[in-house]
Amino acid sequence: MVINAEDKDLKDALAKLETAILTPVVSGELTEWVRVATLASNDMRNQLQHYREGVLEPQCAVISETDPDLLPRVQELKREDDAISKELAEFRDNLASLTYRAADVETDESKVNNHRSTVETQGLAFVVHVRRELAAAATWFNEALFRDRGTGD
Repeated sequence: MVINAEDKDLKDALAKLETAILTPVVSGELTEWVRVATLASNDMRNQLQHYREGVLEPQCAVISETDPDLLPRVQELKREDDAISKELAEFRDNLASLTYRAADVETDESKVNNHRSTVETQGLAFVVHVRRELAAAATWFNEALFRDRGTGD
């Protein structure tokens, strides 16, 4: 697969989000942790949109034109892209909720440990989902372009 700017930018945003989520919360720094995770999720949302328009949609068009047998895979990629968008929106909503709760419990952050843990788990599941989808998109794109279809006798 050719790595282009949109692809690299998405992978960078994904790594940034993962790092933000995995960074341990130091006592008294929950609001900063949430702020950094929110900034990373904002970047992720933007890069995901650029990736969708600049890479995924063109790749799906090439796959559909080059190898019609892979059309079910294209449809699957599009369904997964929709699921990823929904998953990111839910993660961002949960993160926004944690933002408000973190500000309210600044002196006793342990009151929101379960919520923070849920946000972490949800965010990491999202990261894995995106990585899995990037690998699938690359696989089906390469399959459409380079698969040996035999001699056609």
